[in-house]
Amino acid sequence: MNIKNVFICPHNEELTIDGHILPPQEKSGGNKIKLIYSTYQACKNCKYKGKCHTTNHRTITRYVHEVTYKVERLMSTKEGMKDYKLRSKTVEAHNRTFKRIYNYDFIPIIGLKRVQNLIFTIVASYNLIRLFNLIKDNKMNLYTVISSIKFISLT
Repeated sequence: MNIKNVFICPHNEELTIDGHILPPQEKSGGNKIKLIYSTYQACKNCKYKGKCHTTNHRTITRYVHEVTYKVERLMSTKEGMKDYKLRSKTVEAHNRTFKRIYNYDFIPIIGLKRVQNLIFTIVASYNLIRLFNLIKDNKMNLYTVISSIKFISLT
């Protein structure tokens, strides 16, 4: 699967990254980077010229961390806080462990496939550590553990 960082215009042309802008620093300390997508050549003779854009080409501006900001806004509502309390007991505890104990607050690589592979490795390692601790705490023998894993994988 080939993933591209582009927008598709109404005329089915690809708008690629044309540049980026660093807007002023936010009060909260976060900084946004605006990415600008455009294509001059395709827009020159486009039949949607008056409808799609009013300048000589179409540009789309988005923030790099757009999804993060949307989630933050959603989580600051009453309903979001209620959902977070439910998640904190199951999902967020593991995220906190990855960030605080294993220092994965920042992933030092780029590329979707590379990040996915790193996260899968982290989660697999974490699950092995948890399994080892369960075996140790419950004084289980290897046969019992293997039997349990077989039972879980077959159901």
